[in-house]
Amino acid sequence: MFTTSRSRKGSKSPIGELMSNASLHLKGSNIHVAFISLLIGCVLSSTVLAEDWPTYRSDCARSGVTSEAVGSELFLQWRYIPTHIPKPAWPMPANPY
Repeated sequence: MFTTSRSRKGSKSPIGELMSNASLHLKGSNIHVAFISLLIGCVLSSTVLAEDWPTYRSDCARSGVTSEAVGSELFLQWRYIPTHIPKPAWPMPANPY
């Protein structure tokens, strides 16, 4: 069985002092990491700013118009080829005529 010796009030053990210093160091480095991450995020977000598109088709009038310039070379980037033909979710309604 392990026993621990109690230290006097006000005195710290060397291990306790080392741990408190390490935790202070980690708190300081976390602040530095957070600051650097915030700085990098601000720089990157300022380079990719684009016009806001808050709703479907851009605005309340659904104009679908933007002042952003589109690149001169547009090309097909992907194509979906379904493995099965579409299947209706419910039967077709009867012909009323």
